[in-house]
Amino acid sequence: MKKRILAIVLTMASVVFAINAQNVYASDKYSIEIEASDHGTVVANCTEAEAGMTVALNVEANKGYVVQAVYVNDEKLEDYTSFTMPGEDVVITPLFAKGDSTYSISVEPSPYARLLITETSACAGDKIVLEYYALTGYVLDSVMLNGEKTELDDRNAFTMPGENVVVSASFKKAIEPTDVSIKINNANSDGTSYWYFEYTPSAFCITAKVIDETLITTGEPKYQDYVECMINMYQDGVSSWTKGKTVKYTVTVGGEAYQQTAISELGFGRIYGVKDTFSYSVTEKQIENKDGYSGYEVKMSIPYELLGTTYEEAKGNILVCPAYRNSESLVTRNWKCTFDWFDVSSHLRVTEE
Repeated sequence: MKKRILAIVLTMASVVFAINAQNVYASDKYSIEIEASDHGTVVANCTEAEAGMTVALNVEANKGYVVQAVYVNDEKLEDYTSFTMPGEDVVITPLFAKGDSTYSISVEPSPYARLLITETSACAGDKIVLEYYALTGYVLDSVMLNGEKTELDDRNAFTMPGENVVVSASFKKAIEPTDVSIKINNANSDGTSYWYFEYTPSAFCITAKVIDETLITTGEPKYQDYVECMINMYQDGVSSWTKGKTVKYTVTVGGEAYQQTAISELGFGRIYGVKDTFSYSVTEKQIENKDGYSGYEVKMSIPYELLGTTYEEAKGNILVCPAYRNSESLVTRNWKCTFDWFDVSSHLRVTEE
């Protein structure tokens, strides 16, 4: 009987000891979460803490902003350098406000464009939209703040630094040097086309860049703005079109393409739609857009078999006679070529270079 009583006493003592040990050594830690902000940062010295512990905070505002308040579970801190951990998980919420300091904005004139900024001053961190209207044939190259290059976002906006700024911009030519240019003067819509030619292993490639503020893209193809190019193979002493060999390709701004083949020394046959292997694209350039000019660009890719030749035979031996039509309306239109249309010997021989 005494042994049993002693055993019960020892068991109870063990339970009391275990409870006390748990009270001494066990601890409850609670998590610390920090809400992100676009205008500043908050860093705590730990990610979890026991109730009653002091948690240190480092709160920093971005340029142009100041710390307005810091909340811990919706309780505003009087001193946002630290807080006492409660017996629960916490979320730290910082609030930042724009600073009172503003900085001036001025624009340096450009000989190639008109630069426009509606604001004359702003706070650091503000987004400032830059509008520009480049001269025909020029595109934006870079934008500088106080001589240092900066990047524009999709809205053509830059981020205001914490200082007065002078905005400047550089521009470059939108159209590269070319062997052929054709200008057409119209009453209200002068136009100029620039031509580029290239031999590739699979096709002869033609690019025409046309500056023209008034684009006629609808109606019958003959009334639309379009580019066309006659193609011959060079033959010594030959000055006439070669029957069945001389071809002409026409691409309209409206996105249609046609081909013709010479049936005599002075005439082409009926107009056909291009064959599937002929590929082309038309890209319209909107007025006052970032490309710096208004008009359109045409790219043609003509496989050598359509020209009745091969890559090896064609290199350095293709003759081109480019032309284009500049329409002001369905009534007023002009066509022009820089070469003698009927004299093949005057056409441009495209060298390999």
